[in-house]
Amino acid sequence: MSGASGTNFNIKSDLVASNTATVAKSVGCTDDPDSPATLECLRATPLEVLRDVSVTLSRKLRPPFGELSFYPSYDGDYIPDRPSVLLRKGSFVKGIPIIGSWVANDGAWYAPPNLKDDASVLATFPTFVLGLSKSSLQRILKLYPLSDFEFLPRPDEEATAQYYRAAQINRDMWFTCPVIDFTWQYTRYGNSNVRLYSMNETKYGPILKYMNVPQ
Repeated sequence: MSGASGTNFNIKSDLVASNTATVAKSVGCTDDPDSPATLECLRATPLEVLRDVSVTLSRKLRPPFGELSFYPSYDGDYIPDRPSVLLRKGSFVKGIPIIGSWVANDGAWYAPPNLKDDASVLATFPTFVLGLSKSSLQRILKLYPLSDFEFLPRPDEEATAQYYRAAQINRDMWFTCPVIDFTWQYTRYGNSNVRLYSMNETKYGPILKYMNVPQ
C-alpha cells in the first residue's frame, strides 16, 4: 500500500461526502445523496462514466494528480474507528510479516519550487491535513529550521531553501514518519518480523522534471 495508517489525516471528513454527492449529481443521480435511490442509481451507472467523472473532479480539486479526493471514512460499523487508533489499541490481525519503506523525493511534488517564506511552506499541506492548530504549525516549522536547508539550492535551479524545507516536511508527514510509526506500533504487540528500508531512487523523475522541481 502507499503510505500507512497515519496518513488518514482527513478520514471521516465531510469533504469526501461532498465530493461523492457532486459525482452523483454529475451523472444524473439527483436524489438525496444519502438515500438508497442514489446508491442504486450510482450502481446502475457504467463504471467508465463514474471513473471519468471522479478523476476529472479529483484533478480539478487537487491538481495536478487529484490525490485524496476520495478515501474510506469510518462509520463505527464497517470501519469501527480511525486506523491509527485501531493500530494503537492492537486491534489488527497479528503475526503478518511487514516490510515498510519510503522513497527518495516522495514529497517533492507537494510543494512548488519557488516558495519564499514560512507561510508558503505551511500552505503546502493544509489542503490535505485538516485541523492543525496554529501552535502545531509553528512547532512543525521549529522542527525543520530553515538553516538546515539553505545549502541545498543550486544556482541553476528555481528551487529555494524554503522549497526543500517544505518537501522534507511533506515527505516525513506523508511517508517516512507514518511508516515508522506503523511498524513500531506493530512490534509493540509481539510482531517482530518487521523490516524497514529507504529506497534512494524514484520512478517519478520525468514528472518531477515536468514540474520543474529537483530530482
